[in-house]
Amino acid sequence: MNMGVGMLAGGCSQPEVARALGVSQSVVSRMWNRYQTYGDVTYRHGGGRQRTTTQAEDRFLVIQARCHRFMNATTLRNDVENATGVRASTQTVRNRLHCVGMRARRPAIRIP
Repeated sequence: MNMGVGMLAGGCSQPEVARALGVSQSVVSRMWNRYQTYGDVTYRHGGGRQRTTTQAEDRFLVIQARCHRFMNATTLRNDVENATGVRASTQTVRNRLHCVGMRARRPAIRIP
């Protein structure tokens, strides 16, 4: 896309640049507007919800789950909160463990 900016700065029209790059003219127009606004064409991550835990906290969680195999998600969550001060939900704990192929232990339901 930097080549397209160079072509536009050199005096080529947007349809000519679009044909040369094999994209539609609207793509070239958006690229040129982005270049004029920000001075750069590269994509920046937009937004989305921020993660509650960092990679280090995720590693701590996985280590705790491996050391204490029979802890449930609530107990693991409490351990992470006590150690790091980060409040994560039990579902977040399950998701982080699922990413590394583990599961939080679920208490067995037994007939009394």
